[in-house]
Amino acid sequence: MEKKKCQGQYIPKNGFTLVELLISLVVLAILAVGVLRLFMSAQVQHLKASDLDHAVLESTTFAEEVRHLRNAPEEERRIVIYFDKQWGRRKEKSEDTPYVLYADIIPVPQSDGGLMALHVRVTRLTGYPFEKKGEAEIYKLSSIFESESYWGERP
Repeated sequence: MEKKKCQGQYIPKNGFTLVELLISLVVLAILAVGVLRLFMSAQVQHLKASDLDHAVLESTTFAEEVRHLRNAPEEERRIVIYFDKQWGRRKEKSEDTPYVLYADIIPVPQSDGGLMALHVRVTRLTGYPFEKKGEAEIYKLSSIFESESYWGERP
């Protein structure tokens, strides 16, 4: 171990200086900010993927329910379904309702009757964390189907 003489006293030279410690803390802080931003971005992407999964499930479930209607509407109709944070259906909108499904059922013009167009759109009413946009469309589904009430019951 080497010793350095400073003002008549011998000081061991095996430690770090204050400047070296400060520089290492700054480097670590910069790396920590980068890792935290990456972690938060991954968390938002996970939330979006989970929302997409639920939106596809709810949209296709609703489309199947509409397809099997016995009394299909004869004029254009809009249906709105609200969902809570766990994707449970709600009867009406409240302040803590983050998701909504809009569905338009439209009779197809100039058809022999019985053809219906279904347009479903699932939207998040509140923006995702760390994003500036407010309402975000999660999933959209369009389909044309035959009304069972027109053609009769199918096997």
